[in-house]
Amino acid sequence: MSDHMTPLTDTRDMICVHDLFRRALADAPGQVASVKDSDTDRAGKVASYLGEVLWFLHAHHSGEDELLY
Repeated sequence: MSDHMTPLTDTRDMICVHDLFRRALADAPGQVASVKDSDTDRAGKVASYLGEVLWFLHAHHSGEDELLY
C-alpha cells in the first residue's frame, strides 16, 4: 500500500445542483404549455431559458466527469 493518499472529492454540493436541474426540467412542460399560441415573444423567452438550462446541464456533467473520473 502506498503511503501517499489522494484526498477524496467533496461531492456534497452536487445534490444542490442536481436538485436545481430536476426542478427546472420538471417545470418545463408547464412553462411551455402556458405560452399562448400567438405569443411568440414569450415562446422565445421560454425556449431561450430552457436552452440555457440544457446547455448548463451538458457543461455541468462534462465538468463533473472530469472531476470524478
